[in-house]
Amino acid sequence: MASSNERKLFRVSVIFILIIAVISSMIIS
Repeated sequence: MASSNERKLFRVSVIFILIIAVISSMIIS
């Protein structure tokens, strides 16, 4: 039902946040 879709969206958001963190750390250092 909607639970699998929410889980997929949550995983995409987590990956997006991780990518932003890596890019920001590269810019800072």
